[in-house]
Amino acid sequence: PPALSPFAHASQLLSGLGQSHPSIAFPQFSGDNPNLWKTMCEQYFQMFGILPSFWVPMAALNFTGSAAVWLQSIQKRLGEFDWDSFTALLATRFGRDRHQMLIRQFYTIHQTTSVADYIEKFELIINHLSSYSDTIHPYYFLTRFVEGLRPDIRAVVLVQRPLDLDTACALALLQEEVADGASRERARPSVVRATASDWSHRN
Repeated sequence: PPALSPFAHASQLLSGLGQSHPSIAFPQFSGDNPNLWKTMCEQYFQMFGILPSFWVPMAALNFTGSAAVWLQSIQKRLGEFDWDSFTALLATRFGRDRHQMLIRQFYTIHQTTSVADYIEKFELIINHLSSYSDTIHPYYFLTRFVEGLRPDIRAVVLVQRPLDLDTACALALLQEEVADGASRERARPSVVRATASDWSHRN
């Protein structure tokens, strides 16, 4: 019998499960973070029972933007690749520059607004970095996070000697709340004096 297309194979499997179509869209690849995309594809393939021989052609249908343009340049060779060699080629083409950019961001990021905003940006960077290597020691992330805090907040967090990143984030948020509260308290008397002065002039 003729081989099933990846879509027909997935459709038959889902029909047997009582589903008419995948409930999750296939991951799109635009050139950003090929390692993360590879992981998401493999989860999709396993979830819907896609045969390994269909992984490359199915994934190739979901390239967009600059990645789709690059794919055209190797389209005639696509049949030569299995999944491992195909994703290794993607990592070489798209992963190196992205990895270097993330490392630069990791070393230069500092708190410029709120602690919550800094935490969000910092965690986004380390999550992307972790997709390239899972051997980075957590203390490395902890140390860099504390170094990037606003000086007054950093000083207090350092004294507390947090053992992990979550604790350091909680301490930084708490210290920001305390510091901002103290600033508001210092500003309040001048406002009260100004209001009282205005009232006396009116009378």
